[in-house]
Amino acid sequence: MKKTAKRLLSIVLTVAMTVPLAGLLAGCSAFEFFRSGVIDTSTSVISEQEIARLLISAINDETEVASSYSQIPDRQLDGISYSAFNEYVSILRSVSDEFGPVKSFMILNNSDSSKYLKGLLDKTDMDSISDRYGHLSVVQLEYDVSEKGNNNNTKFCISVDNDEVAYLSRAYVTETIAAYNYLEHYFTMLEENNTDGLFALLSPLYDSDIYINSVINAKAEYIAEYYLVKVITAKEDFIFDTVVPYYVHVTIPRVVDEDDESITEHYVELTLNSDGNYDITDVIPWYIENNTIGIYDSDNNAIRLFGITLNRDKLVTLLGEPYYFREYRSDDTGEDADPDAVTIRAFYPGIVVSIDGRSSDDGSWEGSVSSISIYSESYSIDGQISCGMNMSELLIIYPMIDEENFSFMFQSARDDYSVSFKFDANNNISAINLQREKTE
Repeated sequence: MKKTAKRLLSIVLTVAMTVPLAGLLAGCSAFEFFRSGVIDTSTSVISEQEIARLLISAINDETEVASSYSQIPDRQLDGISYSAFNEYVSILRSVSDEFGPVKSFMILNNSDSSKYLKGLLDKTDMDSISDRYGHLSVVQLEYDVSEKGNNNNTKFCISVDNDEVAYLSRAYVTETIAAYNYLEHYFTMLEENNTDGLFALLSPLYDSDIYINSVINAKAEYIAEYYLVKVITAKEDFIFDTVVPYYVHVTIPRVVDEDDESITEHYVELTLNSDGNYDITDVIPWYIENNTIGIYDSDNNAIRLFGITLNRDKLVTLLGEPYYFREYRSDDTGEDADPDAVTIRAFYPGIVVSIDGRSSDDGSWEGSVSSISIYSESYSIDGQISCGMNMSELLIIYPMIDEENFSFMFQSARDDYSVSFKFDANNNISAINLQREKTE
């Protein structure tokens, strides 16, 4: 079974809000021309409940979209084109379809609406919801519980102006479409294994000199490979649970878990930040390729130090005679303390090995490696990572290690070990530390 790093990586992609909206706002479709000539919607208004009912009718039956649009007065459409209305309803339908036809709805009171919207806002770095949307009133959809159960998180918003007239805000609708389409675009690039597109998304985020193009490309390839290998659910079956202009949440129902056997859910979020840019947060498990980590000498020979019992003779056989050797007795004097417990530290040029073990009456000892510290180019991890290597080179090999503060976990036999890196002022590796994790 493939072992995996235990920590998770948060990949945050920040890009400018560039989704074109002109097509949603400009022009008058043939349908709208017909509507303006046949239906007088210029002066009358309908209630908030009626707008909600018309939207739900279009959500439940896509053949009702045109009829619903035609029954909303001009004032309450705020200049929304038919194409934008149709696309917005399609998004609401994708959020709702998972639970079957909508049976009823309720409009939340001001307090509950504000609480819901503030909860979504708190997931962003914005201080307030744009006043371009007017006062937002939240409509909660209800379903037949026999249809996959009810989901009280399925909601949409209707705006209310200063005259207490309900309407569909053009800004709210078009910016909801933009947010939804941007995340759809991200998933499409992953589905198509479009690493060039992912590279374009990642590039603005990484402006430090260490993030050379090959590093960013390695990150893009890692994310794309994760979706290709681990994500079982087809893109069209991703569930958009929540869609508002400043926050979108998606559930991917079936993804291979870190144990490489069980199935779990995966979540992706899009948020609008205070700079008007989108952030996509996609938490990707870091799968290391090998079951364990090997230590290699300058001749690229593997030195087996993990997962075996060592004594002085075996240690000398593996690494030679240390130039300094120290034995520490345990300071533990508790009732369960082992009086024969010792810690051995063996110092070699470029590497220090620590061993936890037990001593015998004749002065001999045996035990297993608890930590290794590497300080020179004479030793490496897996024959490819050594001191003196630049941070950029390390990131090409481990593309996501910067997200985890340049450390990760691996397993040897039944023990878990951490690996961490230290760097000098020029971002070159100055030390590599491998430490056995204590078990309770």
